[in-house]
Amino acid sequence: MAETVRASGMQPLNPAPLVSAPLEARTHGGKTGDRRVGVVWHTQGSGKSFSMLFYAARIVRHPAMQNPTLVVITDRNDLDDQLFGQFQRCHELLRQMPVQAMDREHLRTLLHVSSGGVIFTTIQKFCPPRVKECRNFRLART
Repeated sequence: MAETVRASGMQPLNPAPLVSAPLEARTHGGKTGDRRVGVVWHTQGSGKSFSMLFYAARIVRHPAMQNPTLVVITDRNDLDDQLFGQFQRCHELLRQMPVQAMDREHLRTLLHVSSGGVIFTTIQKFCPPRVKECRNFRLART
Protein backbone atom coordinates (compact mmCIF):
# COMPACT_ATOMS: atom_id res chain seq x y z
CA MET A 1 0.00 0.00 0.00
CA ALA A 2 2.84 2.39 0.81
CA GLU A 3 4.25 1.91 -2.69
CA THR A 4 0.91 2.88 -4.24
CA VAL A 5 0.76 6.05 -2.17
CA ARG A 6 4.38 6.83 -3.09
CA ALA A 7 3.84 6.22 -6.80
CA SER A 8 0.66 8.32 -6.85
CA GLY A 9 2.51 11.32 -5.43
CA MET A 10 0.09 11.59 -2.54
CA GLN A 11 1.70 12.03 0.86
CA PRO A 12 0.44 10.04 3.83
CA LEU A 13 -1.77 12.24 6.01
CA ASN A 14 -0.41 10.75 9.23
CA PRO A 15 3.09 9.40 8.60
CA ALA A 16 4.41 6.90 11.10
CA PRO A 17 5.85 8.92 14.01
CA LEU A 18 8.92 6.73 14.44
CA VAL A 19 10.00 7.07 10.82
CA SER A 20 12.28 10.01 10.19
CA ALA A 21 13.62 9.10 6.72
CA PRO A 22 12.05 10.80 3.68
CA LEU A 23 9.43 8.83 1.78
CA GLU A 24 11.84 7.95 -1.06
CA ALA A 25 14.28 6.38 1.40
CA ARG A 26 11.58 4.18 2.94
CA THR A 27 10.24 2.71 -0.29
CA HIS A 28 11.42 -0.15 -2.45
CA GLY A 29 12.65 2.15 -5.16
CA GLY A 30 11.33 4.84 -7.36
CA LYS A 31 10.54 8.43 -6.68
CA THR A 32 7.42 9.97 -5.25
CA GLY A 33 4.87 10.55 -8.01
CA ASP A 34 6.61 8.44 -10.68
CA ARG A 35 3.40 6.34 -11.11
CA ARG A 36 5.41 3.12 -11.03
CA VAL A 37 4.11 0.61 -8.56
CA GLY A 38 4.78 -2.85 -9.96
CA VAL A 39 3.04 -5.95 -11.15
CA VAL A 40 1.65 -8.86 -9.20
CA TRP A 41 1.88 -12.08 -11.20
CA HIS A 42 -0.56 -14.88 -10.43
CA THR A 43 -1.13 -18.39 -11.70
CA GLN A 44 -4.46 -19.89 -12.70
CA GLY A 45 -6.75 -20.44 -9.73
CA SER A 46 -4.60 -18.48 -7.29
CA GLY A 47 -7.22 -15.91 -6.30
CA LYS A 48 -6.38 -13.01 -8.63
CA SER A 49 -9.90 -11.60 -8.50
CA PHE A 50 -9.93 -11.49 -4.71
CA SER A 51 -6.39 -10.08 -4.52
CA MET A 52 -7.41 -7.28 -6.89
CA LEU A 53 -10.65 -6.64 -5.01
CA PHE A 54 -8.98 -6.43 -1.59
CA TYR A 55 -6.18 -4.24 -2.93
CA ALA A 56 -8.69 -1.91 -4.60
CA ALA A 57 -10.66 -1.69 -1.33
CA ARG A 58 -7.50 -0.68 0.54
CA ILE A 59 -6.66 1.98 -2.05
CA VAL A 60 -10.17 3.43 -1.99
CA ARG A 61 -10.18 3.58 1.82
CA HIS A 62 -6.68 5.00 2.25
CA PRO A 63 -6.98 8.63 3.43
CA ALA A 64 -3.92 9.81 1.49
CA MET A 65 -5.41 8.65 -1.81
CA GLN A 66 -8.28 11.17 -1.52
CA ASN A 67 -11.04 9.30 -3.36
CA PRO A 68 -9.15 7.86 -6.34
CA THR A 69 -10.63 6.71 -9.63
CA LEU A 70 -9.64 3.09 -10.26
CA VAL A 71 -9.71 1.77 -13.82
CA VAL A 72 -9.50 -2.01 -14.24
CA ILE A 73 -8.41 -2.83 -17.78
CA THR A 74 -8.64 -6.33 -19.25
CA ASP A 75 -8.06 -7.76 -22.71
CA ARG A 76 -11.18 -9.93 -23.04
CA ASN A 77 -14.92 -9.47 -22.52
CA ASP A 78 -15.24 -12.67 -20.51
CA LEU A 79 -12.50 -11.57 -18.09
CA ASP A 80 -13.98 -8.07 -17.87
CA ASP A 81 -17.39 -9.57 -17.03
CA GLN A 82 -15.88 -11.98 -14.49
CA LEU A 83 -13.93 -9.31 -12.60
CA PHE A 84 -16.76 -6.79 -12.78
CA GLY A 85 -19.16 -9.36 -11.35
CA GLN A 86 -16.80 -10.15 -8.47
CA PHE A 87 -16.31 -6.47 -7.63
CA GLN A 88 -20.04 -5.80 -7.96
CA ARG A 89 -20.92 -8.63 -5.57
CA CYS A 90 -18.46 -7.18 -3.02
CA HIS A 91 -19.24 -3.49 -3.56
CA GLU A 92 -19.56 -2.94 0.21
CA LEU A 93 -15.77 -3.37 0.52
CA LEU A 94 -15.26 -0.64 -2.08
CA ARG A 95 -17.87 1.65 -0.51
CA GLN A 96 -19.26 2.22 -4.00
CA MET A 97 -20.78 0.32 -6.88
CA PRO A 98 -18.36 -0.37 -9.74
CA VAL A 99 -19.37 0.56 -13.29
CA GLN A 100 -18.63 -1.29 -16.53
CA ALA A 101 -18.00 0.77 -19.66
CA MET A 102 -20.26 -0.47 -22.43
CA ASP A 103 -18.52 1.29 -25.34
CA ARG A 104 -15.92 3.99 -26.06
CA GLU A 105 -18.32 6.88 -25.57
CA HIS A 106 -19.55 5.48 -22.25
CA LEU A 107 -15.91 5.05 -21.13
CA ARG A 108 -15.19 8.70 -21.98
CA THR A 109 -18.20 9.77 -19.94
CA LEU A 110 -17.16 7.63 -16.97
CA LEU A 111 -13.61 8.99 -17.07
CA HIS A 112 -14.82 12.59 -17.22
CA VAL A 113 -14.92 12.97 -13.42
CA SER A 114 -12.55 14.78 -11.11
CA SER A 115 -12.12 11.71 -8.89
CA GLY A 116 -13.79 8.65 -7.50
CA GLY A 117 -15.21 5.45 -8.87
CA VAL A 118 -14.23 1.96 -9.98
CA ILE A 119 -14.47 1.56 -13.75
CA PHE A 120 -14.11 -1.67 -15.72
CA THR A 121 -13.20 -1.68 -19.39
CA THR A 122 -11.30 -3.57 -22.04
CA ILE A 123 -8.10 -2.26 -23.59
CA GLN A 124 -9.77 -2.15 -26.99
CA LYS A 125 -11.99 0.74 -25.88
CA PHE A 126 -8.89 2.94 -25.69
CA CYS A 127 -8.08 2.40 -29.38
CA PRO A 128 -9.33 4.99 -31.87
CA PRO A 129 -12.09 3.43 -34.02
CA ARG A 130 -10.18 3.83 -37.29
CA VAL A 131 -6.92 2.16 -36.26
CA LYS A 132 -6.52 -1.04 -38.30
CA GLU A 133 -4.69 -2.97 -35.56
CA CYS A 134 -7.49 -2.31 -33.09
CA ARG A 135 -10.15 -3.63 -35.46
CA ASN A 136 -8.54 -7.05 -35.16
CA PHE A 137 -9.47 -6.97 -31.46
CA ARG A 138 -12.99 -5.65 -31.88
CA LEU A 139 -15.31 -6.90 -29.19
CA ALA A 140 -19.05 -7.34 -29.26
CA ARG A 141 -19.66 -4.39 -26.91
CA THR A 142 -17.28 -1.86 -28.55
